[in-house]
Amino acid sequence: MRLKNPSHWPLLLFCFILIVTTEIHARQKFATLPGGLLYPQFGIASFTNAAALMNDWYSEVQALYSPGKDDNSIPHSYLLGYSTANPKFGFNIGYLGSTQTGVAVHNLFGGFAYRKKKHAVGLALRKNDLVFSSSLPVDLSWMWDITHRVTLGVVGYDLLKYQTMAIGLGYENYNYYSLEVDVQFPLPGYPELATREYSANFATVLYFIKAVGISAGTRYQKWINTTEESSRWRTSLGGVIRIKKNWSIVGTYTSNPDTYTVGLIWGNPATAQQWIEYWLERDRRGLGR
Repeated sequence: MRLKNPSHWPLLLFCFILIVTTEIHARQKFATLPGGLLYPQFGIASFTNAAALMNDWYSEVQALYSPGKDDNSIPHSYLLGYSTANPKFGFNIGYLGSTQTGVAVHNLFGGFAYRKKKHAVGLALRKNDLVFSSSLPVDLSWMWDITHRVTLGVVGYDLLKYQTMAIGLGYENYNYYSLEVDVQFPLPGYPELATREYSANFATVLYFIKAVGISAGTRYQKWINTTEESSRWRTSLGGVIRIKKNWSIVGTYTSNPDTYTVGLIWGNPATAQQWIEYWLERDRRGLGR
């Protein structure tokens, strides 16, 4: 059988690797890859979902670069983010910059998150284009751990203006992989939104041998305005390799159009002793788990 869409090969390859590595030993967290709405890259989590800062007790810095195209159809992009979280609170701040045809655009984003037992809530702010006066999009997010491994999440983007909603359902075996599906759609009643975007996404991440991680995903997007409709499929593939105790290199590829991102990650997870002391303190106070 021959695949009609070669762009799906990376996803099929990833699924094969996932199947043959299901007995690999548990990992020690060393870096994060893009895993969709519920499991974004930790160092820039509030750019996608601030509540996801409560996924772990962890600190991370990500510095990423995406080269543009010679025909200026895709800009050069730079992304720098820092996140830190403990079992109760999380914080993220970051910078996104781009240059195209000699014009530079600078953007800032940041977020906060709070966890109460099985629920996490997040608030994110984005300042687009620091040079010119622009709106301040506000995002709100909520995640609910239905079980220890199954999570439901909802994110409302730009709630003060265009109001776009995303809903995701994910499964995570913290030891080595995560799977999720999510959909995004605009809320009705906002004529300012001339073009409405709808999307459906599948994403998965696998970590193994305590030093390597790979990610894959596919997204279907559709745009509708008053005169026409358009759509596209995008496939993504990423990888991360730990080069020292706290340092890793990362690279991702996304199709349609072809874009590449490379970068450096510094990650610092909580120690086993910190977790033991945390749970002992909760038990002493009668808070449970």
